[in-house]
Amino acid sequence: MGNKALLDITYGMYIVGTAHNKKTNALLVSSLVQVNFEPDIIAISIMKSNHSHDMIKNSLKFSASIISRGTPIGFIKKFGINSGKNEDKLKDIGITVGQNGCPIVLDNTVSYFEADVLKVIDLQKNTMFIAR
Repeated sequence: MGNKALLDITYGMYIVGTAHNKKTNALLVSSLVQVNFEPDIIAISIMKSNHSHDMIKNSLKFSASIISRGTPIGFIKKFGINSGKNEDKLKDIGITVGQNGCPIVLDNTVSYFEADVLKVIDLQKNTMFIAR
């Protein structure tokens, strides 16, 4: 089967927010997984070319909002297609700032995590951030 089987893996959709040097950004990710329980540890994988990648790598913190079913496609595209290098993706949507200083998207989400990075793993084109 090779790489074709990878297309059969199911994913959720998450908006990851980050803050660094008084700047904020958020992006859509499908690769978030729980890797431990007590202590709660999650892992995300971010493409190195994404604007948020370096912000997370430098700040070692992020938030992750779980997108609800039925979220309008326009809302999803705002975080999945547009780049934070060119626009403020958090403008005109419901957010709060978490205890770790990262923006947390509240619109069209069911819950969220605030995370502090414990380990950074280079995966060639992506980086995996393991966080508590």
